[in-house]
Amino acid sequence: MDNNSRLFVGNLSYQTQERDLQDHFSASGVVTNVNLMLDRVTGKSRGFAFVEFSTADEANRAVELFHGKDLGGRALTVNIARPREERAPGGGGGGGGGSVLSSVLELALAVLSPGPSQCAERECVRAALHLLDAVTTAVVLPSPSPS
Repeated sequence: MDNNSRLFVGNLSYQTQERDLQDHFSASGVVTNVNLMLDRVTGKSRGFAFVEFSTADEANRAVELFHGKDLGGRALTVNIARPREERAPGGGGGGGGGSVLSSVLELALAVLSPGPSQCAERECVRAALHLLDAVTTAVVLPSPSPS
């Protein structure tokens, strides 16, 4: 695959599916692959995707046609994808950006935050512990009642 034939497509509606992207971008050429990026924990869209074309010319035409244009009520960001940067093993330090630990911390904060949780507390904790791959049983105690 020629790197210049691969596009980054951002600012997607969370309801946009791979098929929607395939149909939309085929107006500029032959779409060979669509990869909608999903959250590892929730399985929901992360709001961006990579779309590959058979030629760099088709990809460039797609940038011209679709950058800033509406899809699903959102103005798309469309540009040639940069090559993936090599990351140091371990992913430690400063926030972890997408590491398992940061995912676990996000889930913990969702469970511990006041107000309605995005998912059932037990399921969030089980998902977080499953990511760590170190715990086989989790017991979630109810929050103490305010005095």
